[in-house]
Amino acid sequence: MTTTDSDGSSTAVEEAITSTDPVTLSKVWGMGGMTAVLVGLVAGLLVSLERLDLESAGIFGSGDELFQFWSAHRVALVLLGVLPILVALGTTIVPKQCGANTLLFPRAAAFACWTWLIGAGMTVVGFLVDGGLGTPDGGGQRQATALTLMGILLVIGGLMVATMCILSTIFSGRAAGMGLGDIGYLSWTTLVAGTIWLGMLPVLAANAVLAYVDLRGRPAVRFGAEDAIWEQLSWVFTHP
Repeated sequence: MTTTDSDGSSTAVEEAITSTDPVTLSKVWGMGGMTAVLVGLVAGLLVSLERLDLESAGIFGSGDELFQFWSAHRVALVLLGVLPILVALGTTIVPKQCGANTLLFPRAAAFACWTWLIGAGMTVVGFLVDGGLGTPDGGGQRQATALTLMGILLVIGGLMVATMCILSTIFSGRAAGMGLGDIGYLSWTTLVAGTIWLGMLPVLAANAVLAYVDLRGRPAVRFGAEDAIWEQLSWVFTHP
């Protein structure tokens, strides 16, 4: 590779990282989300295999591993997969349907994108280390690692900021003379879904904070918040 090619590649990487273009950001959201969906589907397949194994001889796995893969399935599909893909669609299409050149607060949108990506990486790494996602077994002895909980908090923060940027564009970034009734169906869908997210994600973040306190705090003071995290991921986001 020549020096010119090397400089061109580094410039392209710098532009991608520092870009506030909604199309570029949507590609990051979309590719990351689709990768997470594949991971979640693999984890779901492993859950099915673990269940079959436990119902028979229980040779290849244990109940603890079943809980681990089940948690990975939920986190990967919801927080790292489906929601980011919807954010990618909203980031790309909402400005066009609203007659805006770009999202409002583009730097905040870029910050949200990379915050989510860093948090997603921390969550994945946290699953690979001892403790993993730590869904408790029957005795409640297993806990998520601090790295996993911090990653989930960053993921939630990125999703919340991105959602607020999209909703701000719908409310305040429309073209002159365009009312809410004139925007497209996808923008309306994003508006309704984003409102639900902003009501739910802070609750999930609070549970993650309390789970971290359970992990690092005194044993005498426990909130039992970790169970609530997995319940909310299962029911609020996937069974509305």
